[in-house]
Amino acid sequence: MINLSTRYWVNVSFTPVVMLGSHNSDKQKDCLYGSLAVINPHANVGKTTSLLTELQYISPNFEVLAISAVDQTRKLEIYQRLLLAHQDNRPLAK
Repeated sequence: MINLSTRYWVNVSFTPVVMLGSHNSDKQKDCLYGSLAVINPHANVGKTTSLLTELQYISPNFEVLAISAVDQTRKLEIYQRLLLAHQDNRPLAK
């Protein structure tokens, strides 16, 4: 399931940051090329710690940030439509 979700995000030109808890850190080797696997040593405290850990790996000059639970995969078309909707509603550059 992790590979399917990350493949969809890579297909729409995102670099997925896959957060893994220490209990499943062995799955890091299974993550697709084009994604970044990160271990959250505090996953047992709650999902918020995963978000805070992931944010440390986001480039300061990113243009679009999408948060998705990789264990709840949606169809590729949904990811594509979300990105297109964002691009269509982007404010005009000055």
